[in-house]
Amino acid sequence: MKISYTLSKEELEEAIKGAKFRISESAKLGLNHSTTYKRNMEKRIEEETVGIGAEIAWARVKGVEWHNPINEFHTVPDDGVLEIRATSHPRGGLIVRDNDPLDRKYVFASCDKPGGTYVFHGWAYGRDVVQEKNYWNPNGWRPAWRVSRDSLAAITNLELGKQIKS
Repeated sequence: MKISYTLSKEELEEAIKGAKFRISESAKLGLNHSTTYKRNMEKRIEEETVGIGAEIAWARVKGVEWHNPINEFHTVPDDGVLEIRATSHPRGGLIVRDNDPLDRKYVFASCDKPGGTYVFHGWAYGRDVVQEKNYWNPNGWRPAWRVSRDSLAAITNLELGKQIKS
């Protein structure tokens, strides 16, 4: 069973604002955003908006407040417990990279467009994704591991402490 959530206009605006803020904060810290592949600012904002939109949608599905994590990358999970990953690519899957914590659960969502309808497909532990059979580096820039959305554990099987709203 999958779970869907469509962002409101206000939530989309919040995601776009958050994307721009995260990008500027990363620049202030000197973080290199180009280690995955070359992309322009428009593409970066789009991808950040997709990611933040998924975090907002996940918070709404869980019935909790979204806290807009800034500068917590890899230290605090996106929702305090789970990492949220998302893509607007029609065939996209869950990606885990070489610097991602392997002991965390990663929730995967897809969306039809940045800020549109998010579909939560499932989840996996990072350690289960980072296996030789899942190695993936299509751009030749940075290694990653990828699993298809169909191979994830059911989203409704997550133990969250708070019930997921279907």
